[in-house]
Amino acid sequence: MRARTIAVLIVAGVVLLLVGGAGGDRGAQRPDAASPPGSAVSTTRAGAPGTTSSPARASVQSTSTSSTPSTSTPFVQGRQRTDRLEREQPLARALPHQTPHFAIDYRVAADGSLDLTVRLFAVLNNADQLAQYEEQLRRYKAEALDFIRAQGEDPGRYRIAYQPPEAARL
Repeated sequence: MRARTIAVLIVAGVVLLLVGGAGGDRGAQRPDAASPPGSAVSTTRAGAPGTTSSPARASVQSTSTSSTPSTSTPFVQGRQRTDRLEREQPLARALPHQTPHFAIDYRVAADGSLDLTVRLFAVLNNADQLAQYEEQLRRYKAEALDFIRAQGEDPGRYRIAYQPPEAARL
């Protein structure tokens, strides 16, 4: 009896797929697939409980229950903030930036300015190589600052945190 029940369920599933595909909702829009978040479009399937549409086709109903415009979605707000930041702080367009010698990243401070983090990839293998290590730090720091200048910005205008911290004094 178990095999018979499974066979009946499979046949019923196939019938539902065929009937559902031929139900005429090819033109209907699925709200979860194509509508942006916060959209006021709802899709009603024919024959669903609580609907009054004809059983032959699905209907798409537009409602105006949303009190906020679609520009208030988090995605759109985030994009607007990013656009404004890039207009006010052009260096943000070029960051983060990484080379084999350094990496520059930023965060936006409370006052809207950029706080930069410059990581220098100098290597110190032995204590007797300290002079070479410091020279690498100087060179890599100069490369990072030259990159900022190449973007048309003055590095002195930014708060810069160096990693490793000893690079700040060089």
